[in-house]
Amino acid sequence: ENNKSALISLKIFDTYGSNDKRKKFLTDLIETYKKNKSLNITAGKQYLDYVHINDLLKLILMIIKDIKLNKIKGFKSFTVSSKNPIRLVNLVKKLKKILSKNLKINIGKKKYRQNESVNPTLKIFNYPGWKPSHKLFNKLKEIFDGRINDI
Repeated sequence: ENNKSALISLKIFDTYGSNDKRKKFLTDLIETYKKNKSLNITAGKQYLDYVHINDLLKLILMIIKDIKLNKIKGFKSFTVSSKNPIRLVNLVKKLKKILSKNLKINIGKKKYRQNESVNPTLKIFNYPGWKPSHKLFNKLKEIFDGRINDI
């Protein structure tokens, strides 16, 4: 109710980066690849929407700057999306083409989790003037094949 202050809500779809240790699909995929093991996955119809962690940090700094300049007042809600969601199975297929060694994935060998959504979010409202600068497959190739240059 107080227009003198700003409150920002960010709906972050998913982030990735070279030092991510969270137990997530991408982390499992990287570990499987680096250890030359195989990984069972679902049929892969679900959509993933990845934003590099440094792009998220740039967004936060941009929002802080705009708050300091009084460009934002009141409550605002934004998404943090690449605007390029990709099906899990297509992500795996593309990675298989660009990586230095074989990515051993068994598609369709795992059941979907209960209540798992396979449809992409259609309502995307990214912060005005912000878009990710890191290209997903360029960064993933660096992370998978060991040439880490995040900044």
